[in-house]
Amino acid sequence: MRYFLLFTLFFVTTFASSIDKKIQLNSTILKKQSIYKKRTTQEIKKLAREIKNEENAYLNIKKKLQKVSNDLELNKKRLKKALDTVSYIEKQSSQVKQNTKKTEEKLVNSIIENYSITLGKGIINKESLDDIINKEKLDIILDDSKDKILKSNIKYFQLQNDKRKNDLKLKKLLKFIKEQEKQKLEYKKLTKKLATSVNKLKQKNNKYKKRLEQIVSKQNKLSDLLGNLKILKVKETKRLKLKKLKEKLAKQERLKKQRLNSKKPTKDIKIKNNNNKHTKVRNIGSSVKGIKIASYKGIKTRAPLKSYTITKKFGKYYDPIYKIELFNESISMRSKVKNAKVYSVLKGKVIYAKNNAGTLGNVVIVKHSNGLHTVYSQLSNIPRSLKVGKWIPKGYVIGRVNRTLVFQATKNNRYINPIQLFK
Repeated sequence: MRYFLLFTLFFVTTFASSIDKKIQLNSTILKKQSIYKKRTTQEIKKLAREIKNEENAYLNIKKKLQKVSNDLELNKKRLKKALDTVSYIEKQSSQVKQNTKKTEEKLVNSIIENYSITLGKGIINKESLDDIINKEKLDIILDDSKDKILKSNIKYFQLQNDKRKNDLKLKKLLKFIKEQEKQKLEYKKLTKKLATSVNKLKQKNNKYKKRLEQIVSKQNKLSDLLGNLKILKVKETKRLKLKKLKEKLAKQERLKKQRLNSKKPTKDIKIKNNNNKHTKVRNIGSSVKGIKIASYKGIKTRAPLKSYTITKKFGKYYDPIYKIELFNESISMRSKVKNAKVYSVLKGKVIYAKNNAGTLGNVVIVKHSNGLHTVYSQLSNIPRSLKVGKWIPKGYVIGRVNRTLVFQATKNNRYINPIQLFK
């Protein structure tokens, strides 16, 4: 029997040591994952800024491209008007040239005809009255023709001047339109390039998001595993303590039977209790050996119940039946109202939430910062919205209790007096 107990103790110690190693290893991995997650988040934020800048540049270029297109359309209308004007001027110039040419031919013919007659008569006879009249007619025709030619030439030159101006204007418009077409082509290329760049950045962003989701998922799994390992360690410690207690009680029973059989008095130790009375405690060892206690030095917070009475305190107490020293790791808080709300004393992550968890009833365990865990047991119910992995704020309703709440707190695997959290 003794060898079996030694073997069991060795196995439990080895198992607890293995759990400690797993906890340490997973804590290290979790820390690295947190650093990697932070770095990836920063990269995603940087990438998001780059995408925003690229999209703004894309919109600016698109706006400029629209302006160029509008200008090009307007200049095309101007060009058409200029071309119509040039065509009209060319037509008018051609008409003026034809009229001028006809006038010149008519004038030349008139001059030749009349001058030849007058010249012939002048050679034969002296100037007669008819010659004088013909000469005057010729002068009048000549003056009229000269006037017509002059006016035609003036109009022709005006039209030619307008044509030169329109040609210059047309040349400028054609040059501007050519430049606009070239600019529009460049803008189109740049727009296409920017669109490709934005798509690439979005693909990269999606890739980073997936990577971040994988990191978060892995981190959550590690956190859950770490929490389960710590809970497992606590359960194993409790199981070992309970086993030791049962062994001590069994030993006490054996000693009691031996005492009754032998009728020999055993040596008692008198310990003063809370009522200033002496309680007899058998000197057979203590069930509080190996219990690790820490003090809470953080900021005071709220209590898990609004109105309550503490019916069982944290720490050592003496069992009046078996006369042994025991240790209570929690406090019992009796609510002054029925179906009272139970609040989370600090913000944290729910790592355990289970109904009908054996003798503890409905239980919720919340993990806080700096290695602190709080345990709420004997709850009458747990909300459906409270799931493992959920982050909850301080004062969040984690359940309700009909009569007595058993409240416990640990820090880095050491028990702390829960009252220190809020008093």
